[in-house]
Order: sequence, then C-alpha cells, then structure tokens
Amino acid sequence: MPTKREIVGGGPPSDGLQWSDIRWGRIIAFVVGVGSSTLYFSRDLFEQIPEWTAVFLTCLSIGLVIHGVTDQSWRTTLMVILSAGVGIVLGTVL
Repeated sequence: MPTKREIVGGGPPSDGLQWSDIRWGRIIAFVVGVGSSTLYFSRDLFEQIPEWTAVFLTCLSIGLVIHGVTDQSWRTTLMVILSAGVGIVLGTVL
C-alpha cells in the first residue's frame, strides 16, 4: 500500500519560504533610507548643521533607498553615494 507522501507527492515539508531567503539587508536599507529621508525633510537640517553635511546626508539616505530597491551590491551603491555626495558637496562649497 502506498504511503500518503507517495500519493500526494511533493518534496520535504520545508519546501516553503525560508526566513533565510528574505533579503533582510535590503529591507533594512530601504526602511532606514525612507526614515532618514522623512526625518531630513521634516526637520530643517540646514539650520542645525553645516550646509555641506546636510547635503551629504541627503545622498546617504537616497543611496540607502536605491540599494533597497535594486540588485546592486553594497560596494556599487557606496561608490554611487560617495561620488554623488562629493560632487554635490564640492558644488555647494565652491
């Protein structure tokens, strides 16, 4: 007599979604990016910290959001954040 597993078929019971399959790093980067962008726009940081620092923080929060929604690596995202930040800071200072 065949067993229930042979009749129903399928693999082992753990074939569903695993917690390790979820990209927690990207989810956290997106949430932190959106949270820091919201904080940035709700507070006027230009009055509290130097202008070049506030501009660089904008690049950082946008970069975290970009990393959260794309498949780019941390290194590529960091290079985008740093190059955009340095360009904007130089434009602000000069």
